Amino acid sequence: MKKSIALLVFIFISPICTADEISGDNLPGFYLVNTPNARLNNQQKYFSHEYQKINLRKNENDSEIRPKHLTGLALSGGGIRSSAYQLGILSGLYESKKNLLDIDYISSVSGGSWANGGYWAWASSDEEFFNCLFTAAINPKADCDAAVMLNSEQPFAILPAEGAKLKARKRQWKEYIESVYLPNCNVDAEDIKSTGIDSACARNYRTKPYVIINATHSVPTTEQGASEMNMPFQFTLDNIGTISDCHPDMKCKKGFFVNNISKDFAWVNNALFRKDKPENSLSAAMAASSGVVGAPVLLSYEYELFYQPRISLLGNWRGSNIKEIRKEIVLSDGGKSDNLGLVPLIERGVDLIVISYMGKDNDLNKNPWEDLDIAVKQVKNLLGCDVEKPGLDVDLSKNLIHESKYTCKNHNGKILHVKASYGNAKRFVEYLSSIGQSDLVNYLTVKDVENNKNENDRFPQTETMKQKYDDELIRSYYLMGRWVAKEYLSDIIKKTQENGTN
Repeated sequence: MKKSIALLVFIFISPICTADEISGDNLPGFYLVNTPNARLNNQQKYFSHEYQKINLRKNENDSEIRPKHLTGLALSGGGIRSSAYQLGILSGLYESKKNLLDIDYISSVSGGSWANGGYWAWASSDEEFFNCLFTAAINPKADCDAAVMLNSEQPFAILPAEGAKLKARKRQWKEYIESVYLPNCNVDAEDIKSTGIDSACARNYRTKPYVIINATHSVPTTEQGASEMNMPFQFTLDNIGTISDCHPDMKCKKGFFVNNISKDFAWVNNALFRKDKPENSLSAAMAASSGVVGAPVLLSYEYELFYQPRISLLGNWRGSNIKEIRKEIVLSDGGKSDNLGLVPLIERGVDLIVISYMGKDNDLNKNPWEDLDIAVKQVKNLLGCDVEKPGLDVDLSKNLIHESKYTCKNHNGKILHVKASYGNAKRFVEYLSSIGQSDLVNYLTVKDVENNKNENDRFPQTETMKQKYDDELIRSYYLMGRWVAKEYLSDIIKKTQENGTN
């Protein structure tokens, strides 16, 4: 009798929990990428919706034709030290022009994505946002809402390898990002489908640079190293997906992109027999983009894409799988494939790319371009384009910004590499002294240098995976980014744009 009951339960439950398969060809709101460079070679077809937003933002027209000159900012990973530094970069660019209209795209990874998403989702004015950050950096007792983004502690610990505690940690990581960086506007696509975008978010959608958040997909959870064999995954406010899904295991699938707010699809955090839900929100993208948090395994997020989604009798989301792509897509830290966010900008043929580096180099003197090395290989392997490196002989003590170029079959562009180092940080310390920040000058010259003889682990090359930093250090990272952008980068961007980028 018990066996019969068990069999009946199995028969009853199986149809509810098993998704059928449907071809992705010709599904509205979904398209397959047959080759990784397909979108690069037909940009007008795939990016017209992005061009329309960029044209409208610049008060030109509502044309879907590619703008004549595109400028993109790539914000690298590097934990909360990178987040603070990249917020400083955005602050300096804003303050130099009183807007960020010169920037069309912001593509980011990990800590850079916190800065990218945090700025994009801020509900009040840009002026209030950046004034608060600067005030908090020069006065740690400042009490304004955005000051929490210059936090000096990230809530991670050694994670369990599996089980309920690991799931709880994943949820905690996402909720931490929501509370610190997205208090006003998380842009949950499920809410957009049913109610439309909140008014503040709608304004940002129209007026701020186009956001690209980068993760890595289908990397083994024990794979801590970055590699050009790991595949990038893109989130935008319109589409999510990947240009390639072919790995060393040779179980190749096609790339794909799906409309982020299409009612025909659900992007579900997949876990059987528990309350799962669609997770195509900005915080979900930022959590996946920053999935390395000091664990012995990657902090990864498992997703399943459903066509014609529905709720089963068990309360789980079901629907049809797309047969040409993986049933389960596991997302983790974007730095495992491209710690700069360079690939999507070259794929879009951006004419001027500004890369803001804040990753941790193993040895800055031997190779200051470790993150660029992997990105160069990715661009070559996936897109067939060549990226010129600034070279190993550049004098980082004299120059903060270095110029190179990239070349594709039908397009080329310029790249500005913004690279902070201990050598050029000495000028920054002089700047701190000129604005009366004696506590930070003392901190950087005494505690960070005299007490730390390892040049490869002192400001601005501090270890990334620390749970707690000194407040003075995070304030210094922010102020350095602001100083670099305001005093050096903004003028170079303007001159490059005026002289043409091709």
